[in-house]
Amino acid sequence: MRLVAIVGTKKSGKTTVVERMLGELARRDLVAGSLKFIHHDGFTIHAEGRDTARHWGAGAQFSIALAPGETTMVRRTQGSHDSLADVEGLVPTGTDVMLCEGLITGGPDVRTVLCLRDGGQAATYLRELPEDASPVAVSGLVAATEDAVSDLPALDVTDEGDLARLVDLVLA
Repeated sequence: MRLVAIVGTKKSGKTTVVERMLGELARRDLVAGSLKFIHHDGFTIHAEGRDTARHWGAGAQFSIALAPGETTMVRRTQGSHDSLADVEGLVPTGTDVMLCEGLITGGPDVRTVLCLRDGGQAATYLRELPEDASPVAVSGLVAATEDAVSDLPALDVTDEGDLARLVDLVLA
């Protein structure tokens, strides 16, 4: 399975990059999934007052919500799960590509796409990446105005050619 980290600054286009890449991967008949790292303390999927929140509050260790066209399972965990290694057992067998929005670490086999609002943010953000990160491209808002940033191609996912090139880079 190919792991791809989509990282960058707030409001830089990360989610748009993930959406567009998922569409291109599906067009290529690849099984793709997404993982969103949520860095907000106290976050819960169980909205206060809803049935699943009540189940959770009563001590459920897991909760499954069934709706037309969607099944969601949430499991109670202990401690922090800040890396992909903490959750890789949850990825379904047969997954070809996992796009991880907000994943900062991962190792040399994880391709990294850096999303920025402007090219001036690149040097600072690249310094913050772990030494074993493998950045392959820059995307997000900056790609609308730049062709390259810090020797990385700037690929605009709203352009079909750039989108295909970005997916080719992360699959290589």
